[in-house]
Amino acid sequence: MMHRMKNMLYNIQHISIRTKLLLSFSLVIIALISSTLLFALSKYNAKLLNNNIDYSKKVTSSLMENADEYLSQLKNISNVIAYNHHVQKYLNQHDSYYPMDSSDSFQRTLELLSNILTSRSDIDSILIFDNSRLSVFKSMHLDLNTAYDYKSQPWYKAISQSGVTPQVSGPHQQDYLDDLGPSVFSVNRTIQRYDGLKETGVMHISVNTSEIKTFCDSANFYKNGLIFIVNQAGEIIYHPDDADDLSDDYTFKSHMDDLTTRLIHQDHNIFTTYIHEEKYQIVSKSMSNAPWYIVAATPYKSITEDAEQIKKIILSMGVLALIFALAITYVLSTAITNPILKLRKCMAQVQQGNLTIRADIKSHDEIGILSSRFNSMLEQIEKLMAQVISDQEQKRKLELKTLQAQINPHFLYNTLDSIIWMAESKNDNIVPMTESLSKLFRLSLSRGQDIIPLSSELQHIKHYLFIQSMRYEDKFTYTITTQDHIVDYKIIKLILQPLVENAIYHGIKNKREKGCIHIDAYTEGDKVIISIADDGIGMDAETCEAILSHAYETNQRSSSGIGVHNVNERIKLYFGCGFGLQYKSTLGVGTTVYIHLPIITS
Repeated sequence: MMHRMKNMLYNIQHISIRTKLLLSFSLVIIALISSTLLFALSKYNAKLLNNNIDYSKKVTSSLMENADEYLSQLKNISNVIAYNHHVQKYLNQHDSYYPMDSSDSFQRTLELLSNILTSRSDIDSILIFDNSRLSVFKSMHLDLNTAYDYKSQPWYKAISQSGVTPQVSGPHQQDYLDDLGPSVFSVNRTIQRYDGLKETGVMHISVNTSEIKTFCDSANFYKNGLIFIVNQAGEIIYHPDDADDLSDDYTFKSHMDDLTTRLIHQDHNIFTTYIHEEKYQIVSKSMSNAPWYIVAATPYKSITEDAEQIKKIILSMGVLALIFALAITYVLSTAITNPILKLRKCMAQVQQGNLTIRADIKSHDEIGILSSRFNSMLEQIEKLMAQVISDQEQKRKLELKTLQAQINPHFLYNTLDSIIWMAESKNDNIVPMTESLSKLFRLSLSRGQDIIPLSSELQHIKHYLFIQSMRYEDKFTYTITTQDHIVDYKIIKLILQPLVENAIYHGIKNKREKGCIHIDAYTEGDKVIISIADDGIGMDAETCEAILSHAYETNQRSSSGIGVHNVNERIKLYFGCGFGLQYKSTLGVGTTVYIHLPIITS
């Protein structure tokens, strides 16, 4: 997993900025559109479902009121029949309670039942039983079986428990007909004598669902919605004509059973189920005049079809927005990355050594500022390279001048002349002087190195002073002191001889008395200081200030004047303007020159 993450990060790091911008904007836009779409659709779907629930509740409540009113009418009809004088007289004809003649009560009871069936198309049959048999009946069917064992029917058994209160039962088939016909429900009750002291019979009114169908079909429900009426057992009392096949549907029945089991004590119930593999929203309401539930089943597809249309619109708009945003992102990323690509090409040219190229970017944004700074940097680099070349040339010239000063013909001629004189006079100093001259020139070469140890430079100046002291016998003395820990510090070679030569020729030589030169090397802070002090004739303040200037060097013809300026310039070229020479002099007292150098240990 970590390896995959590393590979992914590696791949991302090597993707171009334009591609990163396109991917980033695409992901952000897709995430925003998707989240907005999901949020909007979820809210809209929830709103539609809630609206459907509210509407279904209104429909089921309206149907419940109608159905309760209808069943109340049927119960009233059963009451009218049960307490009809002729019905009471007929059922109690063998009872001393009715001493008068009741021979016509049977006919009058049939007329009553006939009138009810004639006026009510929804009533299918009215059966009245005495305590032993079917006593009187009226039916819309001619094939009614009078010998049928009615007492074995569940509705008959339930009558004895309900008493005189009319009870609604069903649905059930009319098994007492040769042709069963459609399912019906029934209103059942016992018939008691007026005084309530004796049960004289049982009444069974079978009712078809035509009237229920009428007001259920008249309900203004969704075009694909279904209205069901089921009892507590989950049996369907009513269902739409186009859903006949649902009456035996196991899935639907299982959900109706679940509904009646879970919510038998609740006024409303809301849940979802699948009917023939299609999802439905179910809203049910219980009735008060019968153990029935009115169920409104609405296909989710019908509820959410508006949301689906909106979803398509949002998706279309999202795709268009994504395309538009990607186009804008492409244009913006191109505008951003093109200057970067130009700058990269310029950098590649610079990497190949072309310092004359410039980034031609005119914008005033960060890239424009960066390219402007890049161009300025190239110009500065060119100037610095030119300066470095100039400094190197100047350094070589100065070094050449230094070397030329070291092998000054006059110095060499005079030294050799002194050696010849010593040879002729058999002076014992001839060998040391010749040896010092040899070592002087060998140390001047320094194996081609420009930076040498301080000890080597001090050895070089010792040989030079020894030679000059031999030439100018009894003219000056010299001393050299140094701190032990700095003798290995590195300095530029050949910087002491021109300064010592200047002290001899311009300070001590013109003095009548014997002079002295003292060289001292020490550290002060982060610098190495070498002082060369003489007690010669000294200089005035004007000469002391001008001695290091280029004009003074030009006006001087002697090598010593050239050498002092040469040494100062070489130090500054190597180490910067913070280092170099410093002269202090008092006329008639002497001169001291201080050499300021950095501490270089290796």
